[in-house]
Amino acid sequence: MHNEGTFKAEGNFKPAYLKAFERALATKIPGCDLQARPHIDSRMKTLKTHFQIVHEMLTGPNCSGFGWDPEKQMVTAEKPVWEAYYRAPPIQSDGSSKKKQKSSSLGDIAEAIKDASQFIGEKIEMSSVRLSRAIGVEMNDKQMRVNEEIMRTTLLP
Repeated sequence: MHNEGTFKAEGNFKPAYLKAFERALATKIPGCDLQARPHIDSRMKTLKTHFQIVHEMLTGPNCSGFGWDPEKQMVTAEKPVWEAYYRAPPIQSDGSSKKKQKSSSLGDIAEAIKDASQFIGEKIEMSSVRLSRAIGVEMNDKQMRVNEEIMRTTLLP
């Protein structure tokens, strides 16, 4: 698709490329159940993220010491370079700020789930108390009826 040029636009793909990719997979691999969304789209997002990380390692301002091994198709570096890379704080970019916004909203979601579970727990406890009382009242009524019947039978001549 890239070589044909039909779905390439400004360094990105046109919107219909996922469906074309799905059709190409179906013709090359009959019986393949991969769908444009979510399968292919999700994988493309993952590949873009990985590409950005590798690109930053190889061309970024603070990433000297990294290299590319064309035979193994992987990033190479000495152990001290890797250790420094892992210790360094992540570089802020548009993508990472979006992730931080998502993670802060995850805290809000977690708090909402906690509140909802506490509310549901209280409702379940109140309902079980009511049910216990109702069962107790019903059992008490049955016991009183049984006692009345016993009294009647003992009073019979």
